Amino acid sequence: MPTRFLLTRSYNKAAALIIVLAFVVLLTGLALAYFTRSTSERQLAHSSHNDTSSDLLARSALDIVVGDFRQEIVNGSTPTSVSGTTIYVPANATNMIPQQSGSVAGVANLIRRSIRSDPLSGNPGMPSRGSAVNSQDNPSVNGRYINSTRWNAHYLAPKKFTNTTDSLPIDAFTNATPDWVIVTRAGPVPFGSWDAALADASPTNTSYAIGRYAYAVYDEGGLLDLNVAGFPPPATPIPEYVKDVGRKGVSAWADLTALTPTPTPGGTPFTYKIVGFRNYATTGQNNVSNWVYSWRTSPNISNFINYFLGADIGQPKIGINRDFGSVNPVTSSDSPPRTDQSFITRSELINFFNNGSLNINWLQCLGSFSREKNLPTLPLTPAWPSTTASLVSCDWTSPTTRNVEVS
Repeated sequence: MPTRFLLTRSYNKAAALIIVLAFVVLLTGLALAYFTRSTSERQLAHSSHNDTSSDLLARSALDIVVGDFRQEIVNGSTPTSVSGTTIYVPANATNMIPQQSGSVAGVANLIRRSIRSDPLSGNPGMPSRGSAVNSQDNPSVNGRYINSTRWNAHYLAPKKFTNTTDSLPIDAFTNATPDWVIVTRAGPVPFGSWDAALADASPTNTSYAIGRYAYAVYDEGGLLDLNVAGFPPPATPIPEYVKDVGRKGVSAWADLTALTPTPTPGGTPFTYKIVGFRNYATTGQNNVSNWVYSWRTSPNISNFINYFLGADIGQPKIGINRDFGSVNPVTSSDSPPRTDQSFITRSELINFFNNGSLNINWLQCLGSFSREKNLPTLPLTPAWPSTTASLVSCDWTSPTTRNVEVS
């Protein structure tokens, strides 16, 4: 066989080998890219699955807690049918408010927390189903737990140290953080000790643990809405102040100086600070810094009273709506101009206290919303367009007409 022919065959084989190796490299790259992408997608899918499962568990836990409170209303009431609607009337005065369970000394607003061996039995309050495992003192296998500082992120429990910005509560609450409620396939079930069935994932095992939750419930119904509550005490008595202060049912006239959170704040009166900040434009502030407000004079306080209660008969009461949609125009020479402020969420309220050199323990008594309207209890009509009404006295021997404050 000629030498030239042999060389040609060798060149062809070499070229074929190179082409095959190139295809192998390409296929290997494609396979590697596929498996890499599949692994990433699997991790993302697994993470999304866990997030969804956690969200469903949390929502279910919330539904269970709220459902227990509703069941407590049913258990402690007498159902009455009125025009086809069932109304639950409390069987006694005690049942008009939620039963307390897991209360902590010094934490006035706490009404319910998940605790082991809950004394509530369903008559009428429903037990929490808490197990003998604590959310703070008994970390999970991967070391996760919820400490008391995180439990008090809302500052509804008194702080241990008022000169810090963290939310570490008093020792009484630190030693009484909520217990875990173990959720099995059959629902939340209390356990007094470890049960091996909790880790048995057999399809037929209804005691297999699928998650856990813990909770603490606070009553915010009695908190004062800091968007409204509090009034500026004048340096000297003025007619508007003497006439209007102390009105029944008007949140603006709540005396914040009467609050005594634990421990009691000191220093510059709190009312002076909050009213000057919140009603900056209303009280006619001008280029204020370092919380030094100078508004304790008749014109400023008159503006404040008119803002909440209306000026003359028939005048709109600007500040009675929660959204404060009608804001007083800015008349100060501040640059940039400043107007009134409102707290939309509790987080804003917390940031305000942390950044304003105010005692954070006031938040035990204050909130950012209220169930009570800043309105007189007497409905206003064209005949009585103002809160000042002329009524006839009930002295039948000598009937007279006198002006009284209706609120």
